[in-house]
Amino acid sequence: MKEKSFTEAFYECTEEVAQVLEKHFEVIKFNPIEDMERINNLVDQEILDGGRRQLRKSQPQHQINGGSK
Repeated sequence: MKEKSFTEAFYECTEEVAQVLEKHFEVIKFNPIEDMERINNLVDQEILDGGRRQLRKSQPQHQINGGSK
C-alpha cells in the first residue's frame, strides 16, 4: 500500500475534523462547513507545534537552557 503524501494526509485530516464537528453539533450538521480555512489553520498549527515539541525533546537539556553556568 502506497504511503500518503503530506498534502493527501493533511486534507484527509481536515475533512475528518469537519465531519466530526458536523456529527457532534447539530447547528453545524444542518449548516455544513463551507470554508475550511479555520480547520486548515488549526491542523497546520498542531503539526508545527508537534514538530517543535519533538525537536525540543530530541535536544540535549543544556542546549534548551542556554548552556551550563
